[in-house]
Amino acid sequence: MPSYSILAAHAASTRSKEIIMRKLTALFALAGMLLVTGCNTMAGAGKDIERGGEKVQGAAENTKQKM
Repeated sequence: MPSYSILAAHAASTRSKEIIMRKLTALFALAGMLLVTGCNTMAGAGKDIERGGEKVQGAAENTKQKM
């Protein structure tokens, strides 16, 4: 029959692993949320830049027609 100290050490080891796994899960969840947020932000910036380019192109065509 195992002694109490061996069982206590095993329980402490198991608890430590559980805490580490919870922290890693939280870290990966946070990283995933930041990644998704970053992608949406970059997509929005890309659309804004595209609209700006379209405006410049339209203005250039209008100026060309006036010449």
